[in-house]
Amino acid sequence: MNNVDTVSWVDLIATPSQLSRKGDRNYVTVRDKKVRQLHSALDRLSGDAFQLVHLPNRNKGRGKYEGFQLLHERGAPYGGGDNPDRYMVPSDQEHLPWLPAGLFLNGWIHLLEDTEIGFLLMLAWLHARFGAQPVFVASDIRLRQFGVGKDAYEAHRMLNRFGLVDVEEDPNRHLEDSRLTGYNEGTMPKLHRFELRREGFNEQAVPKIRSAIERRLR
Repeated sequence: MNNVDTVSWVDLIATPSQLSRKGDRNYVTVRDKKVRQLHSALDRLSGDAFQLVHLPNRNKGRGKYEGFQLLHERGAPYGGGDNPDRYMVPSDQEHLPWLPAGLFLNGWIHLLEDTEIGFLLMLAWLHARFGAQPVFVASDIRLRQFGVGKDAYEAHRMLNRFGLVDVEEDPNRHLEDSRLTGYNEGTMPKLHRFELRREGFNEQAVPKIRSAIERRLR
């Protein structure tokens, strides 16, 4: 018998699914739908293209997904072959980028756009590299190393309105279309400086985003 107090992977899936009818008497529960979503994700992540999950019971008739294991985050090797290494939780001595738990616990992960999450990950890496201070990134670096184009870079505007990122903008940079005005010839314009506001993730995402959008529409 399963312990009702045990939290499973299925319990971590957020879905708008509802109880639905299948046939005359049978019903498909929300949990059934979550299980299908989890199995579909595991099938894809364990495929040759990603290799982020190992299914030791893949060839069994039942229990195919039992005991699945997370693999090293580098995924499938570029030159082909297998990813044999298991995922290891980083030690405290490793200077790795991290984002606050509130990103998940307070619902931000479900409401932010992909470009906004990408910008946050880039900013977290910059803080891990340069410390807790305002940081900047040149266009060639953000394109080559992070794959963050102009549209994704502009995600900082909404993140600032949500209270997740502090932005120190060049006073000579036009806010609407990034035009530069009034700077001296021969001098380089100042790049925007950004700082991750970790305390911002402590707030619930839904009311915070709704409030920011309503203020924007006034």
